[in-house]
Amino acid sequence: MMQCPSCESNVTFQKELFRGAHCEVCGSMLFVPATYSRVLVAIAIITAEALLWAGNIRKLFYPALGVQFGFLASLFLGFPVAFLILTAMVRTIPHFIPPRLVGRQTRTVTTLGLIP
Repeated sequence: MMQCPSCESNVTFQKELFRGAHCEVCGSMLFVPATYSRVLVAIAIITAEALLWAGNIRKLFYPALGVQFGFLASLFLGFPVAFLILTAMVRTIPHFIPPRLVGRQTRTVTTLGLIP
């Protein structure tokens, strides 16, 4: 189970937590950390490329496009496959490895407090 960082109440996993959801007890905004999402994306891309490599998909592209463009075509084919894998991972992995929820989403751009 995941816990709210403000009131430490148990929070059940919902896919809305990736965009932000309110805690049912204290009402604070909860987010899944960006690092957790980035790790899921990286694992999905690596898994997709490994599946394409194991399935010898590159042999379809190399004779027609040559080695350089065939490699790029097989690499770009991995992104739609990775999206499908990521769709399944987002719904299953948090039940086995729950993320640590954060109270606010940290951003890479600082607005100096000018935007509320």
